[in-house]
Amino acid sequence: MPLDFRSSASQHGSRTRPSPRGYGQNVQRRVLMLAGLLVLVLVLMQQAQKAENFHWLWYLQGQSIPEGQDAAKVDTRVREPVGNGGSTSPFGPLVMGIRSDADQPSSAASQQPGQPSLDDLPVDESPHEQARSDAWSGLLDTMATERRRLFLVALKSARDEVPLDENDRSQWSELVAELDEGWQQYLSEARRSIEQAGQELTDDERQQWLAVLADLQQQWQQQSLPALAALTKPEPLLPEHRQSLDRVQAELDAVFLSTIRDNTVFRPTETDAWFRLLERLSRSDSAELHSASAGTVGFGQLFKQPDVYRGRLVTVQGTVRRAEFKEAPDNLYGIGGYYMLWLQPVGANSPIVIYTLEIPDGFPAKRAANAKALQPDLDEDIQVTGFFFKRWAYPAQDGTRLAPIVLAKSFAWTPSAPAVADAANLPRPTVWVALLAGTGLFGVAVAALVYWFSGRSTPLALRNRLRAASKKGSAP
Repeated sequence: MPLDFRSSASQHGSRTRPSPRGYGQNVQRRVLMLAGLLVLVLVLMQQAQKAENFHWLWYLQGQSIPEGQDAAKVDTRVREPVGNGGSTSPFGPLVMGIRSDADQPSSAASQQPGQPSLDDLPVDESPHEQARSDAWSGLLDTMATERRRLFLVALKSARDEVPLDENDRSQWSELVAELDEGWQQYLSEARRSIEQAGQELTDDERQQWLAVLADLQQQWQQQSLPALAALTKPEPLLPEHRQSLDRVQAELDAVFLSTIRDNTVFRPTETDAWFRLLERLSRSDSAELHSASAGTVGFGQLFKQPDVYRGRLVTVQGTVRRAEFKEAPDNLYGIGGYYMLWLQPVGANSPIVIYTLEIPDGFPAKRAANAKALQPDLDEDIQVTGFFFKRWAYPAQDGTRLAPIVLAKSFAWTPSAPAVADAANLPRPTVWVALLAGTGLFGVAVAALVYWFSGRSTPLALRNRLRAASKKGSAP
C-alpha cells in the first residue's frame, strides 16, 4: 500500500513542511541583528564619554555652555593688513611683519558676555598707585641705559642679600641723588598741574590729589630714599629698609607690566617684565604658586581678556604637542634658559604657549630639549600654573596667528601609556600561541553553535509526524 502523504497532511490541517533553507536565513538575520546591536552599543558608549554631547542639559537649566565649547570656535588669525612692527627683542621667538598699530593696548571692550565673574581679580587703580606709576615711568624713561641697569642691579642685590661691589657703590650715591631730584621735580610739576587745572577738577578732587602727593612725598623722604641710600653700605640691610625696597620693586613691576602690548611680537620694552616674572617664579615654591593661582582658566578667557589676567597666576590644562629648549640672552636676573611648550588646551584647538624654567624628570621631551632639538609629536597631559604674559603674534602656515603666553616654573605631568612596548617586556612565544589557539577555538565554537541552530530549523512536532508516517508505511 503506497504512502499517501497528502492525505496524512490533510488530516492534521493545511500546514506544509517549511524549507530548512528558510530557517537558516532567519538565524543569519538574527545573528546579524545581534552583531549590529552590539556595534551600536559600543558606539553609544564611546559618544557618552564626550562632554559636549550633554550640553543640552545646560540649556534646559537656563545656563550657558561651558567655556571650552566657545574656545574651540575662536578665530586666532590676524586679518588686518600688516606692516613693519618696529624693533623686536631677542628674549623670545621673533616674528616680523605685524601691523604698525599693534602697540595699542587691547581694549577692555573685548570682554565677551557669559564669561565667569572676575570680581576676585581686582585691578588696583587707586590714585596713589596711579601717581607712583606715573612717577616711576617718567624716571625710567629719562634714565640713561647704564644708570637704569645699575638701578635694577642694586635692587636685585638687595633681594639676593649680596652687597654691591666697590665700583657700583661709588656710582650708586650719584644715582640716588638723581632719583631724589627726579622725584622732587615730579611732585612739583604734579602740584602745579593740579593748581592750574581750573574747572577740570572740583575742590574736593583737588584736595584729594594734593593729599595723595603729600603722602608720596612723605613716603619717599622717610622710607624709599633712606632704603636706597642704605645700599651704599656693605652692612646687611635693616628689615624696614628691605621692606621699602621690596615695595619699590613691586611698583617697578607694575610699570613693567604696563609696557606689554597684545597682538605683537616680543618687544624690547617688555624685556624687564619678562625676566622679572621668571625671576619671581624661580624664587617661589611650586605649591605656593598653585595655591595663589586665580584658578583654572580656559583658552577663551586668556584670549579674550588679556588685560584682566596680565601678570596674574593662572592654571591651564591640556596636552603638550611640541617642546624645545631656548637659551636666554644676557640678562641681570640670572635666567639662563627655558623650555618652550606648545600646549593644546582642554576644549580648544588653538595653542597656548608655555615657557617653563623646569621640566619634570622622565618627561619625553626633556632629553631632546636639553640637546636644543625640536621634539615634535608629543601627546602628554599636563597642568601648568604660571603668570599670563600677553597675547602673542606668531607665524603659522596660514599666516600670522595669536596665542596666549604663560610663564611657569614647572608643571604637573600625568605620564601617558607607552605607545610601543619594550622588546624585553614583550610576551613569550607560548603566550602568543595560547592566544591564537584560544581565538581559533572561539571561532570554531561560534560556527558549531550557528550550525546547531540551523539543524534545528525543522519543528520537533513535524519531525515526529514524519517519523510516525514512515513507520506506518513500512508495516506489512
